[in-house]
Amino acid sequence: LTLTLAAQTGVDVIWGVAAFLAVVAILLTTATLALYPLVRVFSDFSMGTFAKACAPAQAVGFSTRSSLASLPPMLEEAERTLKLKPEVSGLVLPSAVSVFKFASPTSRIVGTIFVASIFGVNLGFGEVAALAAGMGVLSFYSPGIPSGGLFVVAPLWQQFGLPMEGLGILIGLDLIPDMILTVANVTGDMAVAAVVGGGPSEDG
Repeated sequence: LTLTLAAQTGVDVIWGVAAFLAVVAILLTTATLALYPLVRVFSDFSMGTFAKACAPAQAVGFSTRSSLASLPPMLEEAERTLKLKPEVSGLVLPSAVSVFKFASPTSRIVGTIFVASIFGVNLGFGEVAALAAGMGVLSFYSPGIPSGGLFVVAPLWQQFGLPMEGLGILIGLDLIPDMILTVANVTGDMAVAAVVGGGPSEDG
């Protein structure tokens, strides 16, 4: 994969990789930070309380790249710090971890554009929009494991003539993006629980 990529792009691929990683990191970080004021607006939790509740799960997600591995600290902090009712956190968080990967389409569409550019595949605005919509739907089927979302987009790539070896390149580069992506998804899951819960339970 590296030989093929270098033969087609030369040393320019280094700058392309750096730009890809930077864009993904900026977009995912922005998406994560945007959740804090949203939680403040749509629930009774302060941004500080929400940040405190998210921190343990974010640390686990960042280190393991697995939203499933982050579920235990999410459940613990939802009850201890956010003081949500167990029936709320016990239903909302496992469901959110299973299906709600809100930041995944952002990362995957940037990766798709990156692969298309280095392999010379021209994607128009309509094609990019269709890919983004498809990846949004497929994100609900992404397993909560490292780089899991990359595998489910393969059929979509085939429909648009994108080279499958590009997935191998993205998997090789996915360490840093997937760490930040998992933090974003975990924070999104906690945000859903906070909004659904509304605020601390009366008996908490």
